Amino acid sequence: MEAKYNISYQPSAVSYQLSAVSYQLSAFSINLYLKLLSSMTPCVSIQLSAISYQLLNNTIKHSFNLCYVS
Repeated sequence: MEAKYNISYQPSAVSYQLSAVSYQLSAFSINLYLKLLSSMTPCVSIQLSAISYQLLNNTIKHSFNLCYVS
């Protein structure tokens, strides 16, 4: 009788997945609306407040407010 043993080390059991780091821009929204200031000057405000990306279960949100006064 002959016994054969196959001992193999597969490093694939330890995997580093970059898919856990997701950069999401799907919630990107631009809101254009007129805002009346105290001087009754129309202001076109562009708000980019839905830019967020998730890095290792830490959600970081950036908000930008741009105001153009004509």
